Amino acid sequence: MAGVPTRVTWQLDYSADAGRTYLRYQSGETGLTVASWPENRGVIRYCAPDLACYDSWPPPQKKVQQVPALIRLDIVKGAEAWAILAAPQSDHEPRPALPQFGAPASGGGSRGTPPAGGAPLPGAPTTGRGR
Repeated sequence: MAGVPTRVTWQLDYSADAGRTYLRYQSGETGLTVASWPENRGVIRYCAPDLACYDSWPPPQKKVQQVPALIRLDIVKGAEAWAILAAPQSDHEPRPALPQFGAPASGGGSRGTPPAGGAPLPGAPTTGRGR
């Protein structure tokens, strides 16, 4: 469901019978194989904003945000090392509290209505005849 925090798992599984490594994604009951490659090669690392990388997220005994700054998948394709990076998007800083626009001011009514016995609010439309 969009917008709802959901725990997901990325996992590398090696099948000796097939001679392949599988990159698997799991979210709740839903799982799928995203990619595979020959041989038992590959590692997933989760990196914090300071670029320190860990085998799991969140790393043990470290206070971090919910989503890693980077997810790094290191594999070998042929004779070449490949690094695949993903940068999940999330709010790295909590959003500031928004002011309550349109809320009545203390001691007064809604916009344009002066507090009892007071003058109209600055910028509020006025009614009646002008001079």
